[in-house]
Amino acid sequence: MRRARPRVFARQTNQRYQLGPIRNPRLSALRDAIQHRQPPVLTWKITPQEVAGTLSLQFKSATGNALIQPGGTVAGYNLLFIGTGWALLAGPDQLFTVTF
Repeated sequence: MRRARPRVFARQTNQRYQLGPIRNPRLSALRDAIQHRQPPVLTWKITPQEVAGTLSLQFKSATGNALIQPGGTVAGYNLLFIGTGWALLAGPDQLFTVTF
């Protein structure tokens, strides 16, 4: 047995919605917002290297090249640990891993 819809909702079967900056009309359109975004962060190619029997990481980018061991710094990030295929780095208020 099928229930009848309440009369209140009978007129709401074909509603359509549009998302937009109604509450804050100063918001820009998506196209304008993505045109003024920050450029992507520096990208590094990370390669493990053995230097004098110790594992180091070589960080290559379009603008620089660095070879560091745990305790070293590259672009303001500290290399804390080198694992097998990954490394632990620390930046301002964050810890993160990278794979290579």
